[in-house]
Amino acid sequence: MSAAQSVRNLRSELRTKEVPTIDLAKIASGRRLAYRMVGDGRPAVVFESGSGSMLDVWALVQETVAAFTTTIAYDRAGYGSSDSDGCGRSGERVLDDLNQLLEHLAVPPPYVLVGASLGGLYVRLFAARRPADVAGLVLVDGRPEDFGRLVGPIWARTEARNRQLLSIGRAVSTLPLVPPVARAAATACNAVGQRQLAGMVETLSHPRLFDAVADEANDMPDLEDQVRTSSGLGDTPLVVITHGKSERQPTVDQNDAAAAERTWQELQQRAAALSSRGRLLVARNSRHFVQLDEPEMVTEAIRDVVTIVRGARSS
Repeated sequence: MSAAQSVRNLRSELRTKEVPTIDLAKIASGRRLAYRMVGDGRPAVVFESGSGSMLDVWALVQETVAAFTTTIAYDRAGYGSSDSDGCGRSGERVLDDLNQLLEHLAVPPPYVLVGASLGGLYVRLFAARRPADVAGLVLVDGRPEDFGRLVGPIWARTEARNRQLLSIGRAVSTLPLVPPVARAAATACNAVGQRQLAGMVETLSHPRLFDAVADEANDMPDLEDQVRTSSGLGDTPLVVITHGKSERQPTVDQNDAAAAERTWQELQQRAAALSSRGRLLVARNSRHFVQLDEPEMVTEAIRDVVTIVRGARSS
């Protein structure tokens, strides 16, 4: 069965059945991290979400990838059911949490890391800090480390708007009736297969999520610097997937938005060149959430990397 057919079947199934349970792991720091682990096989595939996205954003991809190997999706501190981190959200702390989770689950390296948007920076930092533990990477419209530096002036109004929306969202989420209503609405969205909408609605039931997103945004310049100064990926199998449809940016001038889009695409090409075995794929029918718009492409990219890794191990 093709990945596309598997995804179509899964979309239909998700309308009528529950996805695998989300579990909680108590890591060495004493905090709990929410995760979903399904499948069996090596190398394990570890999913790292973008800013504001919880683990369910990977549901369509994780279920299909789990058919051929172990998969782990998790919520970073402050996301979903994961406990908040009172010490900020630096890249190093995110990596430390992930390392503790993998140790708790007794999932041995090396891993295939899959990072979307901001998650792309986190998995690249993981690869830089622990290269022996990384067998391959898939970047799903991953944020390039130079994007903020190159388009900062253009994006200033968008970033200011996002900060304002974070503040409003957090204030709304603290109102007594909002969390239960948001959870009920999210359940209804999930029941009809609207998982992206469900995730967006559910955020209003988690005030701590807004704090976590703000903390990660504040650390972004340092994270980008850390990734920028790291070495390349050598011959590590790498697939870079970029969107084919640009996002609408109502607060950005049309010409500025076009310039930012060109910069994004140029930096995706640069990212693919980080490895001698890197390649770039364009998701023609996707905007930023490729894992939701074209999950079959993401699944096949992961399958290709896993196949390469298994071939190398058996030779």
